[in-house]
Amino acid sequence: MLTQEHKEHRMQVCQNLLNQYEAEGDSFLDRIITGDETWCHVNFLSKKKFKKLSSAGKMTCTVFWDLKGVILLDLLEPRQIINSDR
Repeated sequence: MLTQEHKEHRMQVCQNLLNQYEAEGDSFLDRIITGDETWCHVNFLSKKKFKKLSSAGKMTCTVFWDLKGVILLDLLEPRQIINSDR
């Protein structure tokens, strides 16, 4: 749960962004990049026998986009982590 301090900080950040948009217009929106991640369920099938391989399972799917569309779509293998090196 957000504390009152967190709520006030979010409100201030939103107000700053709104002020910046009012001052710069759509050129401000052109510079925004956002992202999200989710679990993707995948099943890799053998081409010869059409059966599930041991690599079937969940992967983390990360996507970043801007006003024009997707910039990056990345699948993270199981047991890998995202840090400053990746």
